[in-house]
Amino acid sequence: MGHLTETRKPVNPAEGKPTGWSPTTATELAEMQTYEEEIKKWNNNDIIVRQQIAVLILDSLFIQLLSLMTAKEYFNVLKGQFGTRSLAVTVELHHQLGELKLKEGGEARAHIDTLRKLQEELASAGDPILDKDFFNIIFTSLPRSYNNILSAVLTSMQIHQKTPTSHELMTLVVNEYDWMLLQNGGKSKSKSKDVAFSALGTASNVNQSLDSHMPAITAAGKATRRRTAGKRGAAKLVRH
Repeated sequence: MGHLTETRKPVNPAEGKPTGWSPTTATELAEMQTYEEEIKKWNNNDIIVRQQIAVLILDSLFIQLLSLMTAKEYFNVLKGQFGTRSLAVTVELHHQLGELKLKEGGEARAHIDTLRKLQEELASAGDPILDKDFFNIIFTSLPRSYNNILSAVLTSMQIHQKTPTSHELMTLVVNEYDWMLLQNGGKSKSKSKDVAFSALGTASNVNQSLDSHMPAITAAGKATRRRTAGKRGAAKLVRH
């Protein structure tokens, strides 16, 4: 905590001395030399602390810190942002959001549900995440098996010059997950997990949401699936 409050920052021997003062005695020279060594270490450690803070927070927060020069200044701004909630707890929630990744073959519904819970915890702490930031967190948390749907999302963004909402992206991810389960001959997950994500609706509602809100993404996704299914069908004909 020393760098966040500067309570242990080395004190310059020149402080309190008249303007233009410089060390002359052996004691003063030794004190100044010690101070210069200690302040150099302090400044290096302060840079490390600022780097650690930068890694733990979202870009939208870090932008507010770019003009600041010390870890204490970082801390004061962030403390004001997070209100009465413990800074350490809030920063940890941001860290968890940034680190959470869906593994290949993992349960997308449970993954999305965890992301939403962390989002809600931050909102209740008085530090709500901007929807565009939450969209980016979801987008970058997905494995390569979702590249088809992510490519379709990027195509739609380029065509319409508009970023989908995080809710729309979550709907697409869950719909893609259900489709992959069907393609792999899998069965629906437990009822409790389905209920936990009931806000996104049934499979038919998901399709309606795709068709009504994101036609470009839906069309691209369906076209990719038709090509994949066609290739599989052709492969079966060759084998037979």
